[in-house]
Amino acid sequence: MLPGSLRGIIYKCHVLHMTPRIWLHFRADGLSIVFALTAALLWALATVFSLGYMKGEHALTRYYGFLILCLTWTMGIGFAGNLLTLFIFYELLSVTSYPVIVHEETPEALAAGKKYIIYVLVGGTFILLGIVLTFYLANSQTLVKTGILSIKYGYNTLAILFTTFVLGFGVKAAIMPLHGWVPDAHPAAPAPASALLSGVLVCAGCYGLMRVIYNIFGTELLRQLGFGAILAYVAAATIIVASIIALDQDNLKRRLAYSTISQMSYIVLGTILLTPSSAIGGMVHIANHGFMKAILFLCSGVIIKGVKKRNISEMQGIGYVLPITMVCFAIVTLGMMGCPPLAGFISKWMLCVGGFEAGKPIFVVVLLISSLLCAAYLLPVVFTAFFGKTKEEIEALKEAHAKGEQTHLEEPRIQLETKSVPWTMLLPILIGTFCVVIFGFGSMIHWLALPLSKVATQLLLK
Repeated sequence: MLPGSLRGIIYKCHVLHMTPRIWLHFRADGLSIVFALTAALLWALATVFSLGYMKGEHALTRYYGFLILCLTWTMGIGFAGNLLTLFIFYELLSVTSYPVIVHEETPEALAAGKKYIIYVLVGGTFILLGIVLTFYLANSQTLVKTGILSIKYGYNTLAILFTTFVLGFGVKAAIMPLHGWVPDAHPAAPAPASALLSGVLVCAGCYGLMRVIYNIFGTELLRQLGFGAILAYVAAATIIVASIIALDQDNLKRRLAYSTISQMSYIVLGTILLTPSSAIGGMVHIANHGFMKAILFLCSGVIIKGVKKRNISEMQGIGYVLPITMVCFAIVTLGMMGCPPLAGFISKWMLCVGGFEAGKPIFVVVLLISSLLCAAYLLPVVFTAFFGKTKEEIEALKEAHAKGEQTHLEEPRIQLETKSVPWTMLLPILIGTFCVVIFGFGSMIHWLALPLSKVATQLLLK
């Protein structure tokens, strides 16, 4: 469907007549393709990575079974043609991702899974309430127009409806203070599952908000109502606060989880600014952030399996024992910071342009501060990996260990012996890093996210 979507074609398919006026309805436009294609490609990389990472683990049939079910429901979310179809697959994804999160069955994983399921089911209740109210008001809940509601329904009623949807989708989108499940679920889940949680599952909440903003309310109605300003400031606060909290996390996956909370609000901010450039920036960030954060989590998986380290303070010198992994981590870190010409720069540039278009330069300042904070919480990982110990110190420590001697380098002791990293774990990281580079250098290549987002924006904002 990608070639047709680039020409503005919208694909439709009515699957099942559920009630006299509601179909199970699929629809694919440019925004659908950006989300679904990103998810499909990341799932392919994470599945290949799992072949090496999960080798020898327990309950592999359960793990792979639920992993592929989650992909199925994610495609349903991306191609939903109405709110009820979106809700059905959204809830299926929420429930079937629970076994993946708690797969390791440690007390921490089970506690994280319990918190996650409570959060998302409560959020789902708000979404269902919003769908019922939308159908009551507009006698429709299809996602085929640039807004099906109007000002005639009353300011207070529309304010309640908008708040209901924000609370519902905001849980999975990790908008503060609805983010509580994310910092626990990401470290507890296996690394390939964490990559998908960050790159796709959390983004599903943002995708739901985008559909509500563009297809249910519409940009013109939201400008009249003024709701956008409130959500924009909430998103901006989430971007900054989550980044600041990330600075204090020693556990690498937990630090990346707070980074995800921050980065997801980039998409929310770009959407709610209601300008063409900000909309394009938000859509492009779905793909760019998805690949960048997924690769960082996959790198964390190699570190966990290779040198048995989870905390950044224990990672001195791992750049020399896991050179491919840490070089890829460093490249993607630069992309996350927004360094040109990598992927992160493209989406952040469009978001900044959108901030000026909206007459809100304060949000440009927020994005710039966020980039500096991103450097502050990710660059120390790279520095520790390559400069925490010099290569000569590592060689001296190896030699001392071989002779059974004690040296002043023993504290803090690092584990130099590494398990062999299979190609099934390295190949997805290399491919993903290559994509991060291409999404920046070749952002205008016809089949990539930026041209497709431009087409999608023309349809959604006209």
